[in-house]
Amino acid sequence: MTEIRQPGLFDEFRPSPLPPPALWDHQVRAYEGLKNAVRKGNRRPLLQVATGGGKTKIAARMISNALAKGKRSVFAVPRKALIKQTIDALKAEGIKYIGVIQAHHYMTDWEAPVQVASIQTLVRRPVPEADLIFVDEAHLRNKALQKVLDSEQWKDKIIIAMTATPWSKGLGLRWNELVVAGTTEELIENGVLCPYQIMVPADEFKPNESHVTIKNGEFEDGSAIAELSQPKLVANAVDTWLEFGPGFETFLFAQNCAHARMLQKEFNDRGINCGYIDGESTEEEVEDMWRKYESHEYKVIASVECLVAGVDRPVLCVILQFMTRSKMKYMQIIGRGLRIDKRYPDKVLLVFDHGDNTRLRTGEPIDIHYDHLDTTKPGEKRKEYKDVKEPPKPRECPRCHLLIRPGLKQCPRCGMPFSEMKKNPRCDIETMDGKLVALGSMKLPKIPRPKLEEHQAWYSGLLMIAEQRGWNPKSADHKFREKFGVWPVGLEAKPRTPRKAVVEFERESRKRYLAEKKQHETEAQA
Repeated sequence: MTEIRQPGLFDEFRPSPLPPPALWDHQVRAYEGLKNAVRKGNRRPLLQVATGGGKTKIAARMISNALAKGKRSVFAVPRKALIKQTIDALKAEGIKYIGVIQAHHYMTDWEAPVQVASIQTLVRRPVPEADLIFVDEAHLRNKALQKVLDSEQWKDKIIIAMTATPWSKGLGLRWNELVVAGTTEELIENGVLCPYQIMVPADEFKPNESHVTIKNGEFEDGSAIAELSQPKLVANAVDTWLEFGPGFETFLFAQNCAHARMLQKEFNDRGINCGYIDGESTEEEVEDMWRKYESHEYKVIASVECLVAGVDRPVLCVILQFMTRSKMKYMQIIGRGLRIDKRYPDKVLLVFDHGDNTRLRTGEPIDIHYDHLDTTKPGEKRKEYKDVKEPPKPRECPRCHLLIRPGLKQCPRCGMPFSEMKKNPRCDIETMDGKLVALGSMKLPKIPRPKLEEHQAWYSGLLMIAEQRGWNPKSADHKFREKFGVWPVGLEAKPRTPRKAVVEFERESRKRYLAEKKQHETEAQA
């Protein structure tokens, strides 16, 4: 006798009225993993996807299937500021009929089959009817969330949690199965995320943790700021950014709000427009800040916690002007910049770790990974992860200071064999006070920075082209940034005869601009 099954939420018996969004391989694994979890009776699975790995796209596929079956969905975010971003992401995946649960919101529509709301709003209102619920950034501790999850309306519903860092204490008491879409290392190797280059203080200049007070498992702000405020120890943030940074699209994370304000002033005093955001910033102030950031009027945005989770803005550089023992906070911050960027096919995220968190406390992003949830009960000491074998620590090459991952027989930068490192433990190269040095990453592709002479030749050639055509010299700066992804900081404004490659690049760039302009004019007329 053939078994007859009632169509379930994840069973695609009928075609969706919406074209299903195309998924990467890791997203397909996540989708199948969630289906299997629900079929086993685990109606509260937690999905781990590295920041930039496309959690919303996976949710959109499930919501599309739910809509095909006449089911209602709710997408809950941790803060009101993330509502608009979530709506835009769902619309980009073909989901148009969306309502918002928020007082006086112009998109309030209780008839819409898909609702977006913040946790704070759900706690204060009657819990809406839904068949499928998503909880974003589920690693954040929120006591009120548990009341909503255990409400009469939702206690038997499928509730899917999503986060890039599911390592909070007791998270396994709330969610009953961890579904891992892919590790950070896998997504970088597969081109889903971009590679990174981390710079840390040279060994003799690293921060002294004995000078910093630990309170509730984390560094106390006052003593940490005092340690980080010594330029000789950890390098000056502005000087380092001017020397190695991309010139714009930079997030700066400070120890506390006062520290962030101080760093903002240091950038502004040097002629670098730096914005600021904290929990007291109004919605209008935040929108104005992002407008200036995306137009490159603001080169840097300084903050403490407001840029840590759920912010999907273009980032080329991350400055860590704080000390932390939290791997979750560290990974959430690094994840802000690991998204691939179509504007820069060869993008490499720059991380200036002035607090030396990577080397001393957290390890590299590709090494931070756990395959189970913590089940420590309230009042108990955390012990769940003690049986997890920590990855071996990197070694520093005594010749060139590169920190290299275990497993290689020689330094990939200078070629020094490990056997000689044991014989010559001391460094034979002087390091300038307060400079950061590169933290190597063996499993990631390396894109070398162009030589200074090469940069200067291109910039001078572009200046000559601008001069010959009567253009503003600033146009050469923008062409240079288009080519290299950075501003021509530190280069001389001396026009010289351009090389053939410069002329060809400028010609192709102009053709693309004219084609795009014509297309926009045609669309405007239509």
